[in-house]
Amino acid sequence: MTILRPLLHSACGILLSSALIGCSDSDEVAPASPDDGGAPDSAAADAALLDTAAADTVANDSPLPDSNASDSQAADSPPADATQSETGIADATSDVGADTGIADSPIALIYDGVGGCDGCHQAVAKALKKDVRSWQIQYVGPDDITASALAGATLYVQPGGDGNLSGLVGAIGSARGTLISNFVRAGGRYLGFCMGGFYASSYGIGLLPGPTPTWNDAKSDSFVPVSWRGSTRFLYYEGGFHVPQNVADAAGATVIARYGDDDKIAAIVAKVDAGALGLVGPHPEGSSWGDDPDGDDSHLVLDLLDATLGL
Repeated sequence: MTILRPLLHSACGILLSSALIGCSDSDEVAPASPDDGGAPDSAAADAALLDTAAADTVANDSPLPDSNASDSQAADSPPADATQSETGIADATSDVGADTGIADSPIALIYDGVGGCDGCHQAVAKALKKDVRSWQIQYVGPDDITASALAGATLYVQPGGDGNLSGLVGAIGSARGTLISNFVRAGGRYLGFCMGGFYASSYGIGLLPGPTPTWNDAKSDSFVPVSWRGSTRFLYYEGGFHVPQNVADAAGATVIARYGDDDKIAAIVAKVDAGALGLVGPHPEGSSWGDDPDGDDSHLVLDLLDATLGL
């Protein structure tokens, strides 16, 4: 199958403020502490939103790993010829859905706005619809990220994006980013897929105490072997991150999956104050984006969800 990409991807990384989140030869990256830096945004909008947000800071200008990559950005977008119909994922309801004390029909907010990509939010939603909890899916853009919307939600999902992390950070803005961070720290749950993991790190809102560098951009547009709880699955990869071991250790994270090529961390769950996050670099929701050697992987989305809800 020929995969047609909607955007050129860089030799190594996600675009952020004219720099690139580069590939790292080392799995040790110094964790970056959140600071007061915020993405450019409307001062008036930020001020209004901050009236309802606590004083937690948004860390989005942490030092980036060195990269000699070009300015072409990596994109999480599904291939242009990928099937995105309801038949792209198996119809059977997954038996994954452990009792985690979450009420039936909880609300999941899934980002669908500037910095996102066509098909990414829908693919996550399709996987969540197979969960026994009967999620109420609400797509949100930057203007919909409010304290009241988050107060009614159990889960916030940041799906894959167009590769321009700076654009995403700027579109959501520092005040809304603080609202998301406060939601998680107060007991909410966050799932981040590919660029959603970059955004959760010190490159974005600082839920993770350090950066998440690009794993191996040369593997983009392909299904890569991932050891998920000890079982090998082939997951779609497009410029996604890995979690350095020392960053995972600093977060007290549980490793869910590792890349098969080099054993670097591909997916984690971790407590964040009273809440928790689950992050995955490749795309278990993206089996229909190409010729997946082992078929549908949406049950892995639900496994990550269960692990996150269970913390």
